[in-house]
Amino acid sequence: MKKQRILLVGIISVGVIALLILFGWLFRKPLYRLSLGDIDARYRSAMLAYQEHRYADARKELAPLARLDTAKCAQFLLGDLLYRGEGGPADLPEALNLFLMAARQEHVDAQANAGFMYTYGLGTRQDFGEAMDWLYRAALRGNPKAQLGMGNLYKNGWGPVRNEQAALNWYRRAAAHGNSDAMNNIGYMYRNGLGVPRNYEEALFWFQKAANLGNSSAQYNIGNLYCWGKGVDKDIVQGARWMLKSALQENAPAQYNLARMYQWGKGVEKNQEEAMKWYRRAAAQGHEKAMLALARLEKNETVEERDSTFMPDEGWPE
Repeated sequence: MKKQRILLVGIISVGVIALLILFGWLFRKPLYRLSLGDIDARYRSAMLAYQEHRYADARKELAPLARLDTAKCAQFLLGDLLYRGEGGPADLPEALNLFLMAARQEHVDAQANAGFMYTYGLGTRQDFGEAMDWLYRAALRGNPKAQLGMGNLYKNGWGPVRNEQAALNWYRRAAAHGNSDAMNNIGYMYRNGLGVPRNYEEALFWFQKAANLGNSSAQYNIGNLYCWGKGVDKDIVQGARWMLKSALQENAPAQYNLARMYQWGKGVEKNQEEAMKWYRRAAAQGHEKAMLALARLEKNETVEERDSTFMPDEGWPE
């Protein structure tokens, strides 16, 4: 009889423990939410730290909030800090994880960011299928970054079949929302006759729209059009001015071409010191031609100008 009582007590104890575990599992999220106290106050404090660029504080305050299943804004903001390496080390895999958590709750910017990271294999393997899924969802909701991303997928044939007309359509939608990269890419399409007949005047129009918003690639592209006399009267002085605007924003191709202009005195007064300066700045960004030119100048090698009419490299970055 005593053994039976002991056995019964043991069974009851195991059952109680199992119930406690079950209830703990069922109520772990509500209990965790309660442990955070005033969630709205915590979120306001985290947002204030984020807006004031106190990123280390923002990370600290967002981390417990991001664990809540419904905290999509906290998840997105913490993901943004981890992606950019603000307030601490960058962590791309965790940034993507947070973006995905928010994206599944229909956070449109998180959807766009997740699509971008899958497109370029940032924090994960490159996966154009996943990229298109997330970009398309955000693009349909009017997110210009996602619309730009959709255009890039179609233009390059990443995932979908290459379709320049579809790419142009997505770029136009992003440009309508003020996205300067999309404006620049429309100019690129007109410049190269992709999806539309080649039209330098139309290319210049779109490059100008993007350049007015401070887009360095568009500024560089305008500089090239002036130097080549495409869609505008040839004017190397004006070309140099646009190259300088772009170069000051650390556009490496513009820095390289500006250095060449100083080296040969095209559109600017010949100045070897300025040439060296801009070659160095381009080389510091890994521009191979700038590295080679800089090495030759530093060795005082004689370099012959290839022809009397200076022409910049005809590069058209996106």
